[in-house]
Amino acid sequence: MASNLLPECLEKIFTDLLNPIKPIFSNSVETCEIKDLYSCTLVSRYWCQISTPILYSSPFHHFRHLKGGKKPQMGKDFQDYYKLIRTLLTCIPCSEIEEIVKFVCEKGSTIELIGSTGSPTFNYVKFIRELHFDEKFFLNHV
Repeated sequence: MASNLLPECLEKIFTDLLNPIKPIFSNSVETCEIKDLYSCTLVSRYWCQISTPILYSSPFHHFRHLKGGKKPQMGKDFQDYYKLIRTLLTCIPCSEIEEIVKFVCEKGSTIELIGSTGSPTFNYVKFIRELHFDEKFFLNHV
């Protein structure tokens, strides 16, 4: 039944998952975790094609709004952050990656490249509409 919904309807539903909901009779604001939208990508290919562009429209949003207002932790939060960056880097053409490496080397720094395991399912970079990231992730770890 859900696959019979128009893509525009599903897109609206998925977009609303990311927006905070303020109940009428309450002062609290409930936020959806990114995993709720991620779960939508696993329902079917149809849902995946519609929800993935929304999921990657603001890829670092989740890290700025961790559940319960907690601060990023060194362990899992950083691993997830770097996995996301690695996924986005797989969408960049090799020639541009080589230019970045060349630029970094000219500045006297080194960069470790991770070999790609294949082409990504989507061109995730194409979906990005906002690029907000927390500088705290980079201050001590670059």
